[in-house]
Amino acid sequence: MAAPKFDNLDDFTTKFAGTVCYYKGEPVFIKSCHQDIEFDPIKEKHVDKGYKLIFTVASGRADTCNVEDPLFNYRDYNIGYANLNGNAVWWFRKPVKQYRQGLKIEQLGCLGQFDGNGFCFKTPYINMLANKYPSIEDTAKAVREGNVFSSAFHKDFALTWDELHEDFILNYRTSKVGVSLNHKLDEYRLLPEYNYLAESLSEALN
Repeated sequence: MAAPKFDNLDDFTTKFAGTVCYYKGEPVFIKSCHQDIEFDPIKEKHVDKGYKLIFTVASGRADTCNVEDPLFNYRDYNIGYANLNGNAVWWFRKPVKQYRQGLKIEQLGCLGQFDGNGFCFKTPYINMLANKYPSIEDTAKAVREGNVFSSAFHKDFALTWDELHEDFILNYRTSKVGVSLNHKLDEYRLLPEYNYLAESLSEALN
């Protein structure tokens, strides 16, 4: 991915500082931005090597990279369900033009029961961006035992438990789209209008 062009350091900082990006495939939080200038002993002068990002990873460890590093990525975000305080909340990117290159709270909206302050660089969102979800078995156990109201096992699919009918309800982006067959976690009856999800569901379950 070609690095974007910037007018100056202020422009670069405005577009990346305080945003979430990826480095080596993992979500990172951009703390600050700098001009990467090093002294070249052969040329006996300082050489501008572009722009440098200072960031933290999920563990809190700090690291750096150049914006042109091929392992740095500010596109193709895994956005969908995040498991937040006992609810699977579905996030989406707002269809508005943004001046920032990295991901920022004002770029996202959500659907679902949610009492938080919005997107931030914390475990539920880091897991979403890293495409890390509990197994379908752990998801089913959590909702059936009442530990959570709803839980996602995939960026687009989540489960809730219907106590009255004792069925798992399958949710797709917060819409109820089907129910489990005989409590089997790999078989669901989709509502007719959602039959088009059969292939996507099969991929999510495998």
